[in-house]
Amino acid sequence: MAQDTKTHVGMAEVEGDWDLCNEVSIRSLPETERINPEEEKLVLSFASHQATIPNKTTFSESAKKKSHLSYDSADNFNEQFSRLSTIPLPSSTGIQITGAKKKPPTSSQILKELGYTGSDPTSLPRSLHLAISNRLTREDLNRFHQDAELNFTSSLPYFFSGSFIFPSAVRAVTNATTLMGVARSMTPAVLKGYRRFKVRGAPWPAMAEELVPQPEEEGEIDSATLVEGSTASGNITPPQVCGMLLFGMLDSQRRALHRFENGMFDLRRAKVSFFLQDGEEAEIEAGVYVWNRGRNRLVPNEQQEWKVEDLVQSAWFGRVISRAEEEERTLEGVKV
Repeated sequence: MAQDTKTHVGMAEVEGDWDLCNEVSIRSLPETERINPEEEKLVLSFASHQATIPNKTTFSESAKKKSHLSYDSADNFNEQFSRLSTIPLPSSTGIQITGAKKKPPTSSQILKELGYTGSDPTSLPRSLHLAISNRLTREDLNRFHQDAELNFTSSLPYFFSGSFIFPSAVRAVTNATTLMGVARSMTPAVLKGYRRFKVRGAPWPAMAEELVPQPEEEGEIDSATLVEGSTASGNITPPQVCGMLLFGMLDSQRRALHRFENGMFDLRRAKVSFFLQDGEEAEIEAGVYVWNRGRNRLVPNEQQEWKVEDLVQSAWFGRVISRAEEEERTLEGVKV
């Protein structure tokens, strides 16, 4: 494989190259949708981080070189993550059972909620199908917590609704050990109080907080608080986002993800709900990346919603999949 530019991803120093896959689409936007030069630099910089896919890496190299991790935003990550860590979890694993056992949504329903609008879900990576069908047990959650203690790291899971709903994307950016391991560490979840938006000129989406409208008096809606999905008649659709919950990350992998977000998102802590293997609905606190740029960069959902296909058809995602093709083939015989 070509070894053009040396960069650091996850725990290992690896060989890679750069491809500003989003530059043309950003700079070809109509003037009315263009952003100022400073924000354009940020978007293009973010695109370059997304385009960086490792060409060669091994786990043994990762273990040897993790102490030499080059991370430009380390101070920012340490500051944001330390704030999250000061809030105690309600129990050792942070899980709370919120209701009686229910029948979890089907895989096709989850794909739709994730933003897939295509007619051939079999065209999507096998690892994604394994992840969305994965239901964790209490024993799994205890194991994640114990592993975190052994590695002197946090057990806080992360919630994603864009690029990292794909295990192959997590594998590429964090240098996780195996694609199967990533898929088995993920499960579908729902984050309330937020919405997912298409970002102008980019194939990836962004999550932004949305306040649920509250009537000033019974039967009266304050028009100033109306958000997308609500109506003046008071029929309110509570904002929520379907995504994937990721457990079992090392600190170095969290830093790799934080670098990938590149200053355009703030790391917050929020409660997400998900189903356990036995059908119980549970709630846990997770780290979430929330859009911190202007709302004018986000396309209102009534105009156009983000689709999984937007990302799948991008040059960056093509590079991710090309690196994971061999591992994806090994998962073809694994039962969903």
